[in-house]
Amino acid sequence: MATNFLTAGALTHSQKVIRLYKKSARLVNGLCPQDPIRQRWNAVLLRDRFEKNKNLAMPEAIAALEDGETEFFKKKDPNFFQFPLSPGGVAYGRVLPFPDFLLDMWHPYEKAQYPHYFAVRDIRKREYIERYEKMVKESGVHVDDHHH
Repeated sequence: MATNFLTAGALTHSQKVIRLYKKSARLVNGLCPQDPIRQRWNAVLLRDRFEKNKNLAMPEAIAALEDGETEFFKKKDPNFFQFPLSPGGVAYGRVLPFPDFLLDMWHPYEKAQYPHYFAVRDIRKREYIERYEKMVKESGVHVDDHHH
């Protein structure tokens, strides 16, 4: 399961502009879901607005970004489209990740159906255990050798 949404850090100005553009494009598409021609027209107008502000100096670009975010917030639909499996979506957290240790319980005949996958998995599992033991050794914590 990818945990990209958990990464923390400051966003650059261009990342903020890209995110605003994506949110705005989804908002424009949601305003007239039954009319693809109007959706496309509004998308072209939106793109034109972003293109006009592409070469602004940084202080003006920051002000334009803040104005755009304010405008987006004012025009945002209360039922704004959200991907179901994304944080905040209706299905977020419903599908739990498959626990990896259950693959260790597979019968050898089941594992034989996926030889490449289990070969790579065994290599990565050994590498993970070696990294873990090295980390524990460097930290100075004594751990019994019962996990093998």
